[in-house]
Amino acid sequence: MGNARESITGAFMTMEDLLQILTQAIFFFLAGITLFRWWRYPSRLHLDTMLVFLSMGLAFLGQDLQALFPEFSSIFTILIATALIIHPYFLLRLVKYFHPIPLWIQRLALAGLIFVLISFAFLQISPVLPLVLAIGYFAIIQGYASYIIVRGAITIKGFLGHRLRLASIGSGLLALLFIVALVLLVIIILNPSIPAPAWFNTSVQPIFALSGIGYYLGFAPPRWIKQNWQYKEFYNFVNQTARQSYNDSRLALFEKLATGALQSIGGETALVINWDGSKESFTIEVQSDPPLPIESFQVPPDRVTEIWKNKQGYLAYIPQDVMSETAQWANEFGAKTMYVVPIIGALQPWGRLLILMRYEPLFVQDDLDLLALLVTEIATSLDKASLIQELQQRQNALEVANKELESFSYSVSHDLRAPLRAINGFGQALLSKYADTLDEQGVHYLNRIKENTHQMGQLIDDLLSLSRISRREMEKDNVNLSKLAFEIDENLRAQEPERQVLFEVEEQVEGLGDADLIKIALQNLISNAWKFTSSRASASIQIGVLPTQNEDKVFFVRDNGVGFDMTYANKLFGAFQRLHSTAEFPGTGIGLAIVQPIIHRHGGKVWAEAELEKGATFYFTLGETHEK
Repeated sequence: MGNARESITGAFMTMEDLLQILTQAIFFFLAGITLFRWWRYPSRLHLDTMLVFLSMGLAFLGQDLQALFPEFSSIFTILIATALIIHPYFLLRLVKYFHPIPLWIQRLALAGLIFVLISFAFLQISPVLPLVLAIGYFAIIQGYASYIIVRGAITIKGFLGHRLRLASIGSGLLALLFIVALVLLVIIILNPSIPAPAWFNTSVQPIFALSGIGYYLGFAPPRWIKQNWQYKEFYNFVNQTARQSYNDSRLALFEKLATGALQSIGGETALVINWDGSKESFTIEVQSDPPLPIESFQVPPDRVTEIWKNKQGYLAYIPQDVMSETAQWANEFGAKTMYVVPIIGALQPWGRLLILMRYEPLFVQDDLDLLALLVTEIATSLDKASLIQELQQRQNALEVANKELESFSYSVSHDLRAPLRAINGFGQALLSKYADTLDEQGVHYLNRIKENTHQMGQLIDDLLSLSRISRREMEKDNVNLSKLAFEIDENLRAQEPERQVLFEVEEQVEGLGDADLIKIALQNLISNAWKFTSSRASASIQIGVLPTQNEDKVFFVRDNGVGFDMTYANKLFGAFQRLHSTAEFPGTGIGLAIVQPIIHRHGGKVWAEAELEKGATFYFTLGETHEK
């Protein structure tokens, strides 16, 4: 039984030792990191933060030194007591960075601290009184500071609220511990026969450990915890912003940014100044009351490029880092610092976010990292809105151009055909009535006139077909290209029954597209092959599809005609571009120019391979993989 009790006691002592090591490690780490931060970036805020944790670190250091050098125990006892007593005063100084502390309370806390430290001179004469004063002072000031931190943890939202909730655990546990200690001490003084309860002695070390963990997570949390808080705030902001339509004004997005920034990091007020790139000046979009004198933010023309080089936000100190007009405006809010964060998108700079802070913020870099996320989201939304607006303007311009094209097409169809009909009609009348009086040369001239008017009419028809293709609505469905090819072949043979052409079509060649448009494209490709094989005694035309895997089907129209020089292949699909003379092969040069926009409208591509006197092959796809 005794051995079991000793084992349990030994395990308990081991756990107590581990808690003591953990507590010391946490406070030493906090003291070291805040000391380094103050040394690297000296400021009043970093000094106050460092003193809070340096005091606790010194207390634990004194405890270790007392164990190592027992002969100096009294000196180290005073060091430990002094370090502990000044901790709540330094904590009170730190609290004022997010909550105003009345001046009389600050002075009273300082006077109380001095009085307690003076009482240590009488420690050897009467140890009870200094002990009561020290514990009472710690309990009261630490309790008040903890109350402010807890109140801030409840009322303050956003990133700072997350930190304060954890810091309130650290400060609150210490305050609770010393309040209980004060009550017990008073009870023992009034009735010395009552011993200190065992539960209090065993709970001191765990409470210090939990307090250290709370302080650590509140003031120096791991990166993954900070990122989790940032993503949570960013997620909430994005959810609110997502309710905004891209048709919303720039003002609506700026107001969302100002509101979200205040909710995330706190502050007295937030406003956004808009950058007008055309005038190279700032204007107010989200204004404050009293209003900001925008003149103090205007930029000389020679510094326009310079101000947008730095895309990082920063904390400006008032009044030394701002213009006098801005400083006067900030004083209306009692602000001592101001966040300035540029709003820069991928397309252009949009403006600046300004947030006034009553004191220097506790966690500047964390605030700037979060604000950068919020600003980037708004800048992206502004970029998208700008692109959508530009796209809408281009669409409107395209609709106007299409209407003008329709008007032009009507003019071509009606106004140009009338004189052509007149020329052709008078030419035919001359041939009918005066053929006997005209010599052979005159008749030849009249026939040339008729042939050219006919060609001009065909050219007008082709131009109208080309203009209609880009404006025609598409209705996609499965299209049997084999069936279309046979219909086209039948029509061509009916026009030239004397031709002997071997026409080979692969069975069940199917594609996804607009049946009417594909028929027009196939008609021009097959007609092209039919025409350029006219000089062949044994003409051959093949239509099929190449074997592919997980890619767009590649259709082809192959012939054994005259071919062409691949050097000029880039001219094939341009309007009025011809690689052969009209004397050899008649035509308007529009056929292939019609094919290309049809294929492009389907999301496909068209190209050709050929060799002189060895035929040509035209390939095309219909963008079916993308469509699926």
